[in-house]
Amino acid sequence: MNMVVEPTKNGNRAGSDEVNLVLIHEQVENQARQYPGRIAASHGGKEISFKALNLLVSQLAGFLVANGHGAQSRVGIFLDRSINSLVAMLATMKAGAVYIPLDTKQPGKRLRHIIQDGKMDCLLFDCSSSSQYVQADLSDLVKTVDLDQIDYSNYSFKEADVTIIPTDPAYCLYTSGTTGKPKGVVITHQGMCNYINWARDYYLNDDIHNFALFTSLAFDLTVTSIFVPLTAGLHIDIYDDQEGKETPLVQVLRDNKAHILKLTPSQLVLLDEFDGVNSNIKAIILGGENLKRDTALRVSSKFHHKVAIYNEYGPTETVVGCSVHRFDPKADKGASVPIGKAISNMQLYLLDDNLDPVEQGSIGQIFIAGVGVADGYFNRPELTLERFIYYPAKDTLVYVSGDLAKINAMGELLYLGRIDEQVKVNGYRIELAEVEQAFQSFDSIQDCTVSTSLWAVPVGEVDNLIYCSACGLASDFPNTVFDPDQVCNHCQAYNKYQSVIQNYFRTMSDFQRLIDEIKQDNDAEYDCIVALSGGKDSTYALCKIVETGAKVLAVTLDVGYLSDGARENIELVVGKLGLAHRFLSTPAMNEIFADSLHRHSNVCNGCFKTLYTLCVNLALELNIGHIVTGLSRGQLFETRLTNMFRNEEYNEKKIESDIIKARVIYHRMDDAVSRLLDTQCFLQDDIFERVKFVDFYRYCHVSLEEVYRYLKEVVGWQKPGDTGRSTNCLINNTGIYVHNKERGYHNYSLPYSWDVRLGHKKRQEAMQELNDFNYIDTDEVFQIMDEIGYELKSNNNLMGNQLIGYYVADKEISEDALKDHIRQQVPGYMVPDYLVRIAQLPLTTNGKVNRKALPRPEMRRTDMHVEFKAPETELEKQMAKLWCEALNIK
Repeated sequence: MNMVVEPTKNGNRAGSDEVNLVLIHEQVENQARQYPGRIAASHGGKEISFKALNLLVSQLAGFLVANGHGAQSRVGIFLDRSINSLVAMLATMKAGAVYIPLDTKQPGKRLRHIIQDGKMDCLLFDCSSSSQYVQADLSDLVKTVDLDQIDYSNYSFKEADVTIIPTDPAYCLYTSGTTGKPKGVVITHQGMCNYINWARDYYLNDDIHNFALFTSLAFDLTVTSIFVPLTAGLHIDIYDDQEGKETPLVQVLRDNKAHILKLTPSQLVLLDEFDGVNSNIKAIILGGENLKRDTALRVSSKFHHKVAIYNEYGPTETVVGCSVHRFDPKADKGASVPIGKAISNMQLYLLDDNLDPVEQGSIGQIFIAGVGVADGYFNRPELTLERFIYYPAKDTLVYVSGDLAKINAMGELLYLGRIDEQVKVNGYRIELAEVEQAFQSFDSIQDCTVSTSLWAVPVGEVDNLIYCSACGLASDFPNTVFDPDQVCNHCQAYNKYQSVIQNYFRTMSDFQRLIDEIKQDNDAEYDCIVALSGGKDSTYALCKIVETGAKVLAVTLDVGYLSDGARENIELVVGKLGLAHRFLSTPAMNEIFADSLHRHSNVCNGCFKTLYTLCVNLALELNIGHIVTGLSRGQLFETRLTNMFRNEEYNEKKIESDIIKARVIYHRMDDAVSRLLDTQCFLQDDIFERVKFVDFYRYCHVSLEEVYRYLKEVVGWQKPGDTGRSTNCLINNTGIYVHNKERGYHNYSLPYSWDVRLGHKKRQEAMQELNDFNYIDTDEVFQIMDEIGYELKSNNNLMGNQLIGYYVADKEISEDALKDHIRQQVPGYMVPDYLVRIAQLPLTTNGKVNRKALPRPEMRRTDMHVEFKAPETELEKQMAKLWCEALNIK
């Protein structure tokens, strides 16, 4: 079901959803022509008619244009609520400039930041708006213009001097940023018109004539209170802040002139002592915060249910409001009042992190599209790209709200809070900031953050991940961190040592010379054994080896679960190439698979070791000196070349020596293969000198696209249709499923990322191949597990919804000491389950902690409570070192 919240239907709305392209200042000018004597605004005993207001707007617009502050200029409005402020905003837009409202009560440091960040061309102020402060503290940053000193009679506006198109910016509103630095939201004339026109048609009726302006000009909620009445020919009563006296809202209620109010739910507390029996208020528009049903009901009761209460929702980035719901005490029974349906020319999508629509009743994030979506953040391209993204399903730009919601039975949105405000762990709601404060108070901690586990459910079920922008590696891979450009640490390391790594690889000319040498020195029936799984990589390798003229014996390990499609490919290819071929097998395969799943949560380790063991024995039997493997470059790098990260200079002899040592250790390791197969040959120290392994893709650099083209055109190979994308063997689906379930990430994720780095696959190709979890037949998986005698380990081995504390410190801190320290300051359920020391906190491009890029803690096996014992023998130390490097763990 497509979770799109369609526009609200209401009798008061205009019949057309087309945006009225008569700009706001032009609409006010039309009101001045139609009702010249009507009072537009009152303030402090002074009144101004629509005719007089429009004249001042035209004169000030003429002044701005004459002084170089016209089209595309950026004009700061440093004014208190007043008639002057109405004139200034309208005149700025009429001049083709962008108005930037400033709160005259905000701290000087913030003001200076906004003025500098906003690159203002001039700043408008008057004697009521702290003129002395402006002259003393802001004039060094921007040209200041005192409205009280302008002789308006000297200026007039000429329409021909300014051209404005609907997509030009109208205003730029600065909102609080999570980094502490406000950011400017750029709103277009088209977006502003769309909201104002809709709000005027939706909220107004014949009983509403007076608005009250009592909130800050720098608050987007105020846009409604100014421009809806001015474009409708209605009246605005302007209220000042009176320091030390009653709030403006109390003044509004006491005066009892306003017919409609726009305010936040928090301000409703001021109505508690108010008697609404004789109030003239007809409607209250609420926005900016979650509206509780009890609050709305209390306010409605105060007015004897004669006042219309509207719950309007909309981030500043979507022009004040983009959805609305009229509160109905009888129908609205939930804890919160719905935020309703989209307004005209706006669309709200409820999506998951993959930009897929969530199911009815499920929680998703609100993504907003339509003409009201802002042009982004001024002078913040990185942040703009992060929050304003392309939604391919609808071919449109959407704003990423960060707000959670679900859709009720009436098709209306129910607001459920911010994504980053709270977490819920084991039934407890926890403020992460509170835990971080306890964390930060530990003496030696320099920086910290607390997050919930992003890996409570394996990949393929809930994908709450980010992916490396270079290689596509997912953030669920252990100990993976990302830089602000979303590049993973593995890619960063590769970039550092790329030249060293590339020295290891050779060319097909080198491979031809190697084959020629093998043929020259060989008097056996076959020059080499080639391992053929039936997959694309091994099949391509086999074909290319045959092209060299080598006498090949192709072998395939038949584990009992080879897919029909793979078997057909093998028979097809071997037949077309005219090769000798053998299926190798062992009755111990099921036990080997169970052992591999127990040790590694995959079947590949057991399968590879079985294949190599049988191939070496066969090579000794037939006097063949070389076995060629078709491991992709990614698999090759992951299993062979990790040590290269430790070396800044290329040393081929050392690498070859290390690989042979690793092979010896690998084949002497005690496991099901060593116990159940004939492994006597591996007790001979020179075994890998007598039977050498050759990795074909060390010599061949080829793209995945070319591999597929070649196989289709030359030998007619096709993808097996009876397996997932990453496998040619049905039991491998079991391995993929088990690994995801038990360890929480795809067992091919790292090697495929190396395929991308080394040019064998494109990023999207690798990510697509890793998307096989959704294609796995779980009934078949569990049937195979029954057949081989393996029982899936409890999901307790995965981190559930737990707290993880990340900290930056010069050295590792005792986990017990740190947890005891935190426990003294917060309840036990708020103490992190995992503590992870990292070099620095990963950040987004706007300086915010990138929680999704935090490294996954090393897995803990909760079903195994064994005391750590350090490696003692030389063999144990070598094995420990190899595993640490291969798994990228300590």
